[in-house]
Amino acid sequence: MLQRYAHRTCVLTASTQGIGLATAARFLLEGGQVVISSRKKDQVQEKVEELETLMRNTFEAKSETAVRAFFCGNQNQNNFNVGEASDMMKEMVKKKLIIPGKVVGKVCHQANANDRLELLKFALSSFQTNKIDVLVLNAAASTHYGEFIHLPEKSIDKMFETNVKSTILFAQEAKPFLMPENEKNENNNTLLFPEYNFSPCISITSSVGAYVPCSPVGFYSASKTMLLGVTKALAENYSHYGVRVNSVCPGVTRTRLAEKLVEQVQQNNNNNSENNNKKHEKLANAAGGLNDGGFMHRVGDPREVAAGIAFLCSRDASFITGENLVIGGGGFYHL
Repeated sequence: MLQRYAHRTCVLTASTQGIGLATAARFLLEGGQVVISSRKKDQVQEKVEELETLMRNTFEAKSETAVRAFFCGNQNQNNFNVGEASDMMKEMVKKKLIIPGKVVGKVCHQANANDRLELLKFALSSFQTNKIDVLVLNAAASTHYGEFIHLPEKSIDKMFETNVKSTILFAQEAKPFLMPENEKNENNNTLLFPEYNFSPCISITSSVGAYVPCSPVGFYSASKTMLLGVTKALAENYSHYGVRVNSVCPGVTRTRLAEKLVEQVQQNNNNNSENNNKKHEKLANAAGGLNDGGFMHRVGDPREVAAGIAFLCSRDASFITGENLVIGGGGFYHL
C-alpha cells in the first residue's frame, strides 16, 4: 500500500461508520494524521479505539490478516510469507520507511457552526500543525421516503441544511486552515511524479442519485445533485488559492443509509398494491445491486469508495479539480 498521506492532516465528518470510517482507515494506513468525527461521543471514542487497534495489528505486525492486507490488498498470494512480511514491516517502521498513521476523534455535527470551527482547531492542536491537508465532507441526511409532491417542509429544511448548506459553509470556513505548499520541489520531478507538491484538497460525498434521481428519495437525490454544482463552484474559487475540490458519487454501497432504504422498500412493498410495488421496483433492485444500470451486478463496499477518495485527495490527482467521480459499479449515469 502507498504512503501518500504520511504526515498529512486529514479531517473527516460523519466518519464513524460506512464510507467515512473506511476512508479514515485508508488515510491511516497511508500514514495520515486523521481526525474522525460524529455527533455521538461514545461512537467517536469507540471508533478511535478500533482504528488504533488496526494500526497496531498492521504496523506492529500483531495480526497476520492485517499484514497480508497491507501488502497484498484483497489479492490471494499463495507464495506470500507472512512471517517474512511481518519482520519486514517492523524493520521498515523502525527505519521510518513506513509511517504509521495517527488518529484522534471529536464530536462534530456538520450543521453546527461552532462544532465545525472547533473540529478544525482540534485538528491543528492534536497534531501540532498549522494547516489541514485534506477535508472530507461526508455528512448526509435522508429524512423522507415517499412521493416528492408530499415532501414535508421540515424534511426539505433538514436535508438541505445537512447535505448542502453545511457543506458549503464548512468549505468556506476551512479556507484559513487549508494552506498549500507554494514552492515547487524540483527533487520530486521524476518519471513517477511531477515537481508539484501536495495541494490541499476538499472531498465532497455526493451520490449516483445526483445523476439518476429516485422518486421515493427524490429530494435526497436532488440535494446530491446540488453538490455537483457546489463542487464545480468551489473548485473554481479555490483554484486561486492552490486548493483542489472534488466529489465522489457512490452507487449503492453497504452503509447504514442504504440498509435503511432497503427496509423502507420492503415495508412499502408489504403495505402497497401491486402497481405501487412496481413503482418502487427500481429502487429495490438498486438496493440489491442488481439493477439494469449496474454493470457489475453487486453492492459496493465502503472501502472501494474510500480508495477513490484517497486517490482524489492525493498527489496522484494533482491535476484534477472540480470533478465528480462516480464509484458505482458501472451504469448509464452519464456519458
